[in-house]
Amino acid sequence: MAAGQQVGAAAGLSSREAAGRLSAHGPNQLPEQPRRSVLARIGAQLRDPMIMLLLGAGLITTLIGDKADTAVIAIVVVLNTAIGVAQELRAEKAIAALTQLIADRFGEGE
Repeated sequence: MAAGQQVGAAAGLSSREAAGRLSAHGPNQLPEQPRRSVLARIGAQLRDPMIMLLLGAGLITTLIGDKADTAVIAIVVVLNTAIGVAQELRAEKAIAALTQLIADRFGEGE
């Protein structure tokens, strides 16, 4: 906190000033992010440069007939994609839970 600032009801905005700011700037909340489908998330994971390199290597190993290397590359790509999508979904749920917690905590006085 900056020097000289005070916190408390006496140092807050008047109801009129708060209403004016609400009217001018809107509510003090983060905008809702559009939810991406699982297919969109998978597509985003597959556009990662390292995965694209692995897919290229998989194509080459397929063309030369090396089935073992092709299988290993395919398994790595599938596992990486599944883990990446799962992490994104968990992170989204965590953000939603934190947002709700903040709304519950700071919305009590209203």
